[in-house]
Amino acid sequence: MAAEIQDSRSARFALRCSNWAERWFPDSWVFAALAVLLVCIGALAMGAKPTDTAKAFGDGFWSLIPFTIQ
Repeated sequence: MAAEIQDSRSARFALRCSNWAERWFPDSWVFAALAVLLVCIGALAMGAKPTDTAKAFGDGFWSLIPFTIQ
């Protein structure tokens, strides 16, 4: 049965799409890191001090801990 599924046109297409995504689509942590950098650059561009930006990031990060361990 599994060999029959592998031979179908849609299964081959799905496998090609999956292989492409695994090879070229970045992991979620890349998007998270880019989002953090983008927000930090935006805050600095609006006139916030680097120390205030880092403190706000740290406070916000640790305030998410109770939510994540629910």
